[in-house]
Amino acid sequence: MPVVDGGQLQISRSEVSLNRGSASFEETLQIIWFGSACHELRLGDLSIVTDPFVTNGTIIGSVKSDPERVGETLGKLKPPAVVLVNHSHSDHLVDAHEAMTSPSWKDRKVPLWGGATCKNILAGWKDIDDRCHPVPGSGSTFIDWNSDRPDMPEGYKLKVTAYAGVHSPHIGCSTVLFDGKVDAPLPEPPKTVGDYKLGEVFNYLVEMSNERTTFKVFLLGGPGQGSVLPGDVAPVDVVILPSPGAEKIPGYPQDHLAKLRPRHIIINHFNNFFADDRKKDEADGRKKDDPETQASLLRLDLAKLQYLSRKIQESVAAKDGPNGNFECLHIPAISVMKDDGGARNVILIDPSRPLTSASGTRD
Repeated sequence: MPVVDGGQLQISRSEVSLNRGSASFEETLQIIWFGSACHELRLGDLSIVTDPFVTNGTIIGSVKSDPERVGETLGKLKPPAVVLVNHSHSDHLVDAHEAMTSPSWKDRKVPLWGGATCKNILAGWKDIDDRCHPVPGSGSTFIDWNSDRPDMPEGYKLKVTAYAGVHSPHIGCSTVLFDGKVDAPLPEPPKTVGDYKLGEVFNYLVEMSNERTTFKVFLLGGPGQGSVLPGDVAPVDVVILPSPGAEKIPGYPQDHLAKLRPRHIIINHFNNFFADDRKKDEADGRKKDDPETQASLLRLDLAKLQYLSRKIQESVAAKDGPNGNFECLHIPAISVMKDDGGARNVILIDPSRPLTSASGTRD
């Protein structure tokens, strides 16, 4: 059964993005997912991008960004306030340079933050080196911006705090592929998947606010065991959970959800990034941008999506349990951009239900 006792599966028509002038534009958190761990989080005029990787089919051997693919996705976004990178594997970083040198992002001088390894890998591209920054360390609030900054929209605030994470094992015996760090700036751009070492792993608490509302989003890109999570950030509006390796992490995601107590849970990184989803699948008659082409590799659920879904349901089914704030589990289709900067298959989250905390109300 895909649904556990106490839960109920509901399929809803996917949303389209809100534009300025739309009702609740400034009060709704919009989450656009490009596959893997690449998202845009958008609250009104403020946005951030995570883990820039949209060029599928480039995992084995040499890796190279596809400018056309980046243009169809990240290139249609307004320049974000910042790019956040969880760790430095190729499927989190391959398209960083192409996106950051797109005309509008370059003009805005969009900055990127990740581990020291991330900065050292991207140093191979000299033209973005001064815009790439190492996260100071776990527990550090390295972004605390308001509209005093020229690149922040009027009336908005952005706060980002990093917490050390642990990458889930790829295979048995806690083995993580392409492990290790890059301790010195690369003299030239990375060429192979092995050049993208794991490096430092960070989870991020992102707080986005304007004069009307505040959203707290926890980006859990490197879960590790629940003990690595901070104990003082709950409750949050959204937690984004990766599916690969879910069955190899003790207590995942039950311990993590009990600590974070999210209203909304989003599963990511379950798509098939081994295949170029823009090419027609002759066997199924699928065409360019069809999200169904992302579902599996050789019809195998390598990411254990159903396993993780059931574990989440078990964790939040009881309304009087530790996750009493829970409202919805999202398993999204990949978002598809439109020429006007809008998108379909967007997750819209409103602030209508206030978060409860030890003090009783949303801050």
